[in-house]
Parts: sequence; structure tokens; C-alpha cells
Amino acid sequence: MKSGGAFDLSLLNKARNDIKPEKPVGVVDAATMDKARKEMQFEPPSNIAPISSQNPNMRVLTYNVDQMSLSEFEAALKHAFKVVHKISTPIGNLVKPYQEAIDKLSNENPMLANKDWDLGLDQNNDIVILEGNNSLSSLEINLLTKTFDQSAIKDNIASFQSAVIEASTNDFRFDKKPGSVAHYSLNQGNINDVFRIRDFIAQESKHQFHSFGSLRDQLLERGADFIKPAAADMRLVDVFA
Repeated sequence: MKSGGAFDLSLLNKARNDIKPEKPVGVVDAATMDKARKEMQFEPPSNIAPISSQNPNMRVLTYNVDQMSLSEFEAALKHAFKVVHKISTPIGNLVKPYQEAIDKLSNENPMLANKDWDLGLDQNNDIVILEGNNSLSSLEINLLTKTFDQSAIKDNIASFQSAVIEASTNDFRFDKKPGSVAHYSLNQGNINDVFRIRDFIAQESKHQFHSFGSLRDQLLERGADFIKPAAADMRLVDVFA
């Protein structure tokens, strides 16, 4: 260091040269890259049977299905964007009328309000009460039906179910994660067997768009009977338990 606190620039430059790496940081030569590519190539095991999409373990997907062409991918992407808000908006719109109805029910019959039941629609878009772990009497079913038989509730459930059914018609190869709605054949006849509207509302009340996580979780939990045969051909290989 020179007088007055000034650095000797020649010493600083010498220090820089001494620690200068042989290759620029982050640059990989072609030979190294080619070697890495060859080491990463592998043949997926052929003797591993497909496992259930409900298996919660970490998984790697290997394919015995055709890959999507660019035009197929673009079409699937447009389809997914078209329905995304159709799914989330009705659930958001359900929160207020559902909460008003459940508050009223809690005042009239708090025990029934706390039982395990859910809401669905029949083929005529009329409210259907779905029993959970608790059995319900005919009087209780009638009271629940009367409480939730509102257009603000029925119309939004109908819109949500219609959007999910539309989403299920997308190319199953677009989203390869287990629980993708495009892996399932859904229709008005089976949708009540898979989805729990009250779970969606609970998630949406916490944070907007959390309903998408609930959608995947519920499909994994109750949708096994409705997986598209082609989607079931994707091989899921356990990485670790």
C-alpha cells in the first residue's frame, strides 16, 4: 500500500492474474459436454410394471407412449389455458353463498353442520347431498338440501363441474404429473364420486387458486377407477420410498 492509503495497482493486477482460472467460469468445452451427455444416457428398465398413480413416493416417468408433436402440444396448451379460469372462478364465487348457508345451518343445527357430508348435482343440476363418514337421516338430508338449494350455489357447482369435465378431454400427455385432470375420463355420471366441493371451498377460502392443488389431490385419492387407459400406460418408476 502506498502512502495516503492508495493501493499499488500493479500489485492488484498481479494478484488477479495469479488467481485467474484456466478456463472462464461457467464455460464447458465441447468434449466435456459430449462426455456428460453420453454418461446421462440410459435405458429404462423394461421389467418394471406400472404402479398406481396413487403411490405417494417420488417417481420418474419413462414413456411407452408416443411423444407429442409441436402442433399437438400447442393445441393442448391452448385447451389448458381456455379452461383454467373456468375451473377457478366458480369455486371463488361459491365461497360467499356457501359460507352464508353454512352459518345459517350452524345456528339451526350445529351438530349437522359439523358432520361429514358434501354437495353435488344430479343430472338435472339439482342439489344432491353426499354422505361421508357420517350417516344422515332423511330429515337431515332434506334440511341440507333445502339450505343449499340456491341458484348461486347450484349454478357455480355446475360451472365448475362442466369446466373440469372439459379439462379432462385434453391430451393426457400434456401434463405428465400424476393427478393431472387430463389423465381421467370424467363426466356428469362420475364427477360426484371424485370431487368434494366443500374441500375446494375450504382451500379457496385460505388462498385463491389453492383449488388447483385440491383438484389434483382429490383425483389421486378417488379417481383411480376413471383413469384413461392410455394414461395408465405411462410407466411410473419409484425412486425411493
